[in-house]
Amino acid sequence: MDETKVNVNGKLDWLWNLMDADTRFWVSSLITKGRTTEDAMAVFQDAKAKLPFRPIAVIHDGLGSYTDAFKKEFYVNKGRQTFEIRSVSIRERGKNNRVERLHNTLKDRTKTQRALDNDNSAQVMIDALRLAYNFTRPHMALDGRTPAEAAGLDLDIRGNKWRELIKRASTF
Repeated sequence: MDETKVNVNGKLDWLWNLMDADTRFWVSSLITKGRTTEDAMAVFQDAKAKLPFRPIAVIHDGLGSYTDAFKKEFYVNKGRQTFEIRSVSIRERGKNNRVERLHNTLKDRTKTQRALDNDNSAQVMIDALRLAYNFTRPHMALDGRTPAEAAGLDLDIRGNKWRELIKRASTF
């Protein structure tokens, strides 16, 4: 998990992202005005609602909001424990480099736009980018598979994957 700044209507907001380290499946994204514990909790809650299982660990860069939110969302007295890994240095094992790389990919796209129009359209745009990233974009590190395919969510989409994904979604 990590956060980065995005330009929304001329102001810098925070984009929080959570992804699976093994499959590179981008699970959750949320744009907020600040970096509070409540903001981090909202991302954790969104991810927990989407994941079919409790994560083994959450890796982050040491921001205090993460630690406080982690304790509130993942602490358990009994049952399966989720571990918190603070990765402050680039040299440490368990670093969050993969989500940092995701931010570079996002900035390549959003920088050319100069700014996202407003809070609502910014979140819609990020959600669309997350879908494209997960279901249409093959990764070299995944042997040419998409993160969805690596996570076992192969929709058998051929040709123009983005158009096919939209077509399938519109039939529901």
